[in-house]
Amino acid sequence: MNVTVIKSIMTLVIVGLLFGNARAGDVSRLYLKAVDNYETGNYQAAAETFSEIAEKGIRNGKLYYNTGNAWFKAGDVGRAILWYERAKPLRPNDPELAFNLSHARTLMVDKTPQENAVLHALFFWRDMIGQRFLVWTAVVFNALFAAGLFRRLVLKKYMPKSLLYAGLIIVIIAGGTAGFNMAAERFWSKGVVLPAAVSVKSGISDLSTELFVLHAGSKVTVETENKGYYRVRFGHDKIGWVSQKAIGMI
Repeated sequence: MNVTVIKSIMTLVIVGLLFGNARAGDVSRLYLKAVDNYETGNYQAAAETFSEIAEKGIRNGKLYYNTGNAWFKAGDVGRAILWYERAKPLRPNDPELAFNLSHARTLMVDKTPQENAVLHALFFWRDMIGQRFLVWTAVVFNALFAAGLFRRLVLKKYMPKSLLYAGLIIVIIAGGTAGFNMAAERFWSKGVVLPAAVSVKSGISDLSTELFVLHAGSKVTVETENKGYYRVRFGHDKIGWVSQKAIGMI
């Protein structure tokens, strides 16, 4: 979907509210420049300017989505997937984002491995629902469960057990998923390969043995950093070192 002037104006209003008039003025000029480049087919320039805006600290799902679109139109699958992945937690139910990300993945060379089938099966819905919604769902139903329990045990008034059990189950599911998401974000940092191809080495040197090659768009787990290199994991058994410049952190 193309970036429109109406969407641009809405974003500029948000920018003003978040950063104040002084900073918003600079960002507004950049945004309008990016929109103009996008609408005239200069996708590379649009992508670079959208990225520059996002790197100023603006965390906005629509901005990230538009950045991904611009990179995709510019022919850079790696950066397109990176920005779509960044947008996904902020727009988990956006069908256009889901479609564009899925389409971009069809252009990848590497087949994405299933890292943990058990956890994926237990939390299959975690990418479908936003983190904020999960947290608030857990909080609200926890309060309702506590109120129902108080009514039944303290006030000695009728409260169906089925409603209490249902509320408790929702609290466990929503709270457990939110906790899993937070743990995954803290301990399992994710990145996306940016170059068309990158050699993954056995050590932190260009002279180290090449273990395997990854291609643009491949999603990796970043385990540690050392002297300008990341140790990355791709699937269960592919582990090695790659230059930080080759990885965009989600």
